[in-house]
Amino acid sequence: MLHMHGSRFGIFYDNQPSFLQKIIVNHLNRLDHIIVLSEAWKTYYENLCDTPVTVMENAVEVPHNNPYNNTSKTIVTFGNVSQEKGSYDLLRAIQSLGADYQEYEFIFYGIGDISNAEAEIKQNQLTNVTLGGWVESKQKQTILDSALLHILPSYHEALPMAILETMAHGIPNISTNVGGIPQIINNQQNGLLIEPGDVQELHDAIADLLDNQETRQQMSLKAHQAVQSQFSMDACNTKWEQLYQSI
Repeated sequence: MLHMHGSRFGIFYDNQPSFLQKIIVNHLNRLDHIIVLSEAWKTYYENLCDTPVTVMENAVEVPHNNPYNNTSKTIVTFGNVSQEKGSYDLLRAIQSLGADYQEYEFIFYGIGDISNAEAEIKQNQLTNVTLGGWVESKQKQTILDSALLHILPSYHEALPMAILETMAHGIPNISTNVGGIPQIINNQQNGLLIEPGDVQELHDAIADLLDNQETRQQMSLKAHQAVQSQFSMDACNTKWEQLYQSI
């Protein structure tokens, strides 16, 4: 049984010469089962090989009561600072928001292309943007308790833990329509989905949620409920038990 959690396997496979692609497919066909994180990846591997494929989503701890702070002024993003994660798209969207939203602080948590990000922040005088660095588990709870929004405008993803963890805490997400993200974010219901690379759409999505406290609260309730019912540890354990019993 092979767990395929990487979000770039398709890119890796497409870049291989045909003889290596055949070797990869032969290895996949020797497996008894493949586990993936989303329906999109299930379809991908079913089209690539003959091995049975099952979706087993990531799971997170979910607070019993929704702890969302709808009056916070802090907006966060978790993940490597990189073009692939949409970090520079987000910086450009923040710049276009201008002085009207200067009261909100945007914090990028993670490692990666820090020096280039620092240079862009300085060059564009983004005084309400902070690079928060790597987050230890002890820090994460405090961050989650004080975040108004989580933004992850990625170009490639499987099923990001950052989205599951923030939604578990009732934090509305703005993310992209890639990988398994649409499996958890129901657009306009428990969060907002945009196309990767569309800075204007990202700008509009941020402004829309910052301008509508009631919308944020409704999305928060639905986000917390969605993770609790589908992506909690209990829900995950039940699915794993059923899978192992079936094989």
